[in-house]
Amino acid sequence: MPKKLYSYAASYAHAFEEATGFGWAVPNGQRLDWPTLKHRRAAEIARLIEVYEHMLATGGVQVLRGRARLTDAHTVVIGNHQITAEHILVATGASASLPDMPGRELVMTSDAMFDLPQVPG
Repeated sequence: MPKKLYSYAASYAHAFEEATGFGWAVPNGQRLDWPTLKHRRAAEIARLIEVYEHMLATGGVQVLRGRARLTDAHTVVIGNHQITAEHILVATGASASLPDMPGRELVMTSDAMFDLPQVPG
């Protein structure tokens, strides 16, 4: 979702350029307010997390956070707790990583792009 929000924001620059050809008077100096975009992206992520957590809770799903290990088809161990249930979903999450290679300092993950102090050129 965050990537889509940034993609949508970027598409407006092109739309502003084309608008005059379709009769729109677009004032010069249109600019992106990067801090506002970053703030709104963070707010949208927080809102979505709240929505998903509410949906899980009202659907009778018990969410347990921690390092999990499945011991059989119906048992998971999280820390020192063993839980048995008919259905278990382990949502691992993911994060980008950079390979250990020359030039690594010149590379950035897409997640890091979201919080750059300024809009990239």
